[in-house]
Amino acid sequence: MKLIPENTNIPFVSYRFIGFLISSLVVATSIFFWIQKGDDKYGLDFRGGAEVVVRFDNPAEPGQIRQALEKAGITGAVVQKFGQSLVDAQSSKNEFSIRLKKEFDEAGTSEQDAVIGKQIRAALSAGLSGNNFQVLKEDSVGAVIGEQIRKDGITALVTALLIILIYISIRFEFRFAIGAIAALVHDIIITSGVYIASGREISAAVLAGLLTIVGYSLNDTIIVYDRIRENIEKDIKKYGIKKGAGTSLSELINFSINQTLSRTFLTSLTTFFVVFILWLFGGGAVADLAFTLVIGVIVGTYSSIFIASPILLYFAAKVD
Repeated sequence: MKLIPENTNIPFVSYRFIGFLISSLVVATSIFFWIQKGDDKYGLDFRGGAEVVVRFDNPAEPGQIRQALEKAGITGAVVQKFGQSLVDAQSSKNEFSIRLKKEFDEAGTSEQDAVIGKQIRAALSAGLSGNNFQVLKEDSVGAVIGEQIRKDGITALVTALLIILIYISIRFEFRFAIGAIAALVHDIIITSGVYIASGREISAAVLAGLLTIVGYSLNDTIIVYDRIRENIEKDIKKYGIKKGAGTSLSELINFSINQTLSRTFLTSLTTFFVVFILWLFGGGAVADLAFTLVIGVIVGTYSSIFIASPILLYFAAKVD
């Protein structure tokens, strides 16, 4: 039994202008959040600082922890519940992640950042003396290292897009490559924008999620492109290249999208279920990665249909 009938003929191409309008608004909003947040959108991995994860013996509130830190002269700390997975909600209710970004000059080192961890522990011992705690994890990243990670991450994304551009140009045609790259850039901007708008910080795990989305979205786009190319070749064989009586490209694209719709729907749905469950039950840093993938799967599926494929129409109006 197929979830989507074979004779489905949804006019996706006819809705391309609505899709472009929606995408333009969402992309503009995402860029706005990028600019508005400034460097605050980057986590410790990219800016340097320290993170201490603690578990208190008795219930505590983020406000109490923040107040204890401020009494010790530690300002700007981000205090959040840690490991709030649905599976282990009871044991993790007293666990907190305390992150403090600390920027040094070029001579800054991770050893300097480690001092921040000691200051945080001392502040908690003094400010919450009646509530003993255990340090579960302590990480520190030097500012110089964080800057290098940020540069390497951007380089990785740009390099991946360039290689994809070359690959699709060789396997298909350059007009296909432009549509694929436009869709991938669209996916990265919107996914990261939604992530930042949710109040989260970009970390190395999120960067890994964005690179994963590039691969997932590209695979989905390639499936549709392959069917479009097959239908173009069949159309040329049927009518002949010189006759110019072939079906319009918009009709071929629409027909191809509908042909692959069942596969796209099933693949996206099963992938979405996996990352969604991981987001709900993962907790900690896993939740940030999974949240990135949840948004990416939705946006990637959308862009394959409403961005990558319709862009072909702006490079050829007729298959002849």
